[in-house]
Amino acid sequence: MNDKIKISNVQFMITTSGFVFGSSPLFLSSGTAIIAGRDAWISAIFATILGLLSVWINIYLRELYPDKTLIEVFSLLLGKWLGNILSIIYVFTALLTGTQIIWYVGDLITTTYTPEISAYPTNILFVVALVIALLYGLEAMYRAVTIYFYGLFPLYLFTLILVTPNIDIKNHPPGQ
Repeated sequence: MNDKIKISNVQFMITTSGFVFGSSPLFLSSGTAIIAGRDAWISAIFATILGLLSVWINIYLRELYPDKTLIEVFSLLLGKWLGNILSIIYVFTALLTGTQIIWYVGDLITTTYTPEISAYPTNILFVVALVIALLYGLEAMYRAVTIYFYGLFPLYLFTLILVTPNIDIKNHPPGQ
């Protein structure tokens, strides 16, 4: 039996992009606004460029080494010691970021939609949803993300089109 997970480059790109760009408002908004003030939009553009670079590097490495995991690619390209150190940092960062995102999403939902409920039930609900998604398998999860993308991205573009008349160009120059 072949247990290899088969996902397309498009599915990988959509999922990686969704993670990079979907989690950035949760991480960056308040801290960036406090530090940058009215110039926070410049950091959003810079973060978008870095996020696209990150997605491109992941896709490029996946195309170069289709049968290897990212951790195996680290060891292959950087050697045993440096590759293992980077792999440990990568796994630790992924675990830490994953738990932070669960907390931030739960906090966002609780603050915005259900202020009378504690954040813990919301966080537990998100963890249960993730466990169910992983039980169905990564391929099913990637397919679901792709379906959601094709449904939600046009709504996102439609929202941008509707908001465009409210944009005041005078507010965009930095530092004013």
